[in-house]
Amino acid sequence: MKKLLGILALAGFSALGAQNAGAADLDRTLGLIISGSYESWHGVDIVGDFTPSTEDEDLPEDDAYFTSGGEARLSLPAGEALSIQQDVKYELNSAHLDRGDPSDFDWYGFQWQATTHVSFLRNPDTGLVGIFGGFGGGKADAANNGVYFVGGEFQLYSGDWTFQGQGGYFDTRRLDGDNEFFRDAFFGRAVARWYMTPDSSLQFEVSYADGINDDEDDDPNDEFMLVEWGARYDTMIEGLPLVGDTNVFLRYRGHYAESDEVGPNDLDNDPESFTSHTILVGANWHFGGNSRMEHDRIGVALDSPDIVRWSQAGEVLD
Repeated sequence: MKKLLGILALAGFSALGAQNAGAADLDRTLGLIISGSYESWHGVDIVGDFTPSTEDEDLPEDDAYFTSGGEARLSLPAGEALSIQQDVKYELNSAHLDRGDPSDFDWYGFQWQATTHVSFLRNPDTGLVGIFGGFGGGKADAANNGVYFVGGEFQLYSGDWTFQGQGGYFDTRRLDGDNEFFRDAFFGRAVARWYMTPDSSLQFEVSYADGINDDEDDDPNDEFMLVEWGARYDTMIEGLPLVGDTNVFLRYRGHYAESDEVGPNDLDNDPESFTSHTILVGANWHFGGNSRMEHDRIGVALDSPDIVRWSQAGEVLD
């Protein structure tokens, strides 16, 4: 699976590079701009469907927790077809469960990550190709972790549509004890965004990651996989008091994680797994450019997967 992800990513980057190279002599009506944005969100994180049965384990079942976060992005042109973008984001969760002795259980506590994107062969009419990397950390199940990640990415533009692909590798280290986080993983992500108007869009995405989950048992390398899917609707509300025209959004995020480790109360030797669903509402403010679609093509064009959150899924199943 890891080799297949790598081959698909290289094929996508090569194809886009060839397309952009052929379009390099096209007349440009827009140039890259200095632009930035900040968005914040609040919502609810619903967790359930733990397998195997959690009747005798310190795990949540069908509970909901408040979550809140934000992200700042800045894009700087570094040439006619080259730009550098910096992202910093965080998310906090209110889940702190005390199931009593012998252990306490925390759901996703908090995450933060910083990402740098270097995009080249950028053409506002066709797309871009680039690389990205970053680091982050957070806390889950009363344990702190540190994460680093690297990868490649591309965007393709077709009329009112933007298509984005990302693929790469991340690794995780527990900072205060044994390593039980999702780590040593390859991942891929696909995004499709449709602009109904320059400031209104629908986005759909799906991600997959495959690696290992170290634990305290005899087997130190349990196979671990994660699938995430989501949708987002952005629009503008005009003439709000004090703040004026404001971009707002509604976002859904689904999340499934599975370890081949067998739980202590499982009689059927089923792998451990869980599912969560997150619903978020938020607002976005930006500078540079006249619309969100213009940002997409010549300014702040990219986002990044929630890699630190993914890494913490292993600790949740610990």
